[in-house]
Amino acid sequence: MGFKFSLEAVLKHRKRLEDEAHVIFAEAQARLTEAKEILQSYYNSIDQNREDISRLQASNQKNAVPLILEKESFISGQGLRIEQHRKLMRQLIQDLEEKQEAYLLALRERKTLEKLKEKRKREFDMEVARREALELDEIATIRAGGRR
Repeated sequence: MGFKFSLEAVLKHRKRLEDEAHVIFAEAQARLTEAKEILQSYYNSIDQNREDISRLQASNQKNAVPLILEKESFISGQGLRIEQHRKLMRQLIQDLEEKQEAYLLALRERKTLEKLKEKRKREFDMEVARREALELDEIATIRAGGRR
């Protein structure tokens, strides 16, 4: 007779829930990472346009003023896009935190059941060892009684 954990089905279900929560959490992380990359690209385009403006100002070309104004307008527009994107990122961060909390809860629930399984296994092993010791004692008693 081997050890059989009575809550094995529940443990498997908790493991599946944990795996699902982990996938959802990883997807939320990926969305946030993508949003960070987009935000960085906005900042990079602003930096590039500022460098272009500096070069245009240094060149003293006749048509530099309209180009500079166009680039400054673009930078203003990027500022608005950045502000909108930051709002989106705050929502993504909040969503990520919720997904992380759900994942950690599922993880704790599974680990709790695994600890219970380990405890029950130890108890089972101790009971088996106790029974074997009793049998050995009984055999030894019978042998000792037969030698008299």
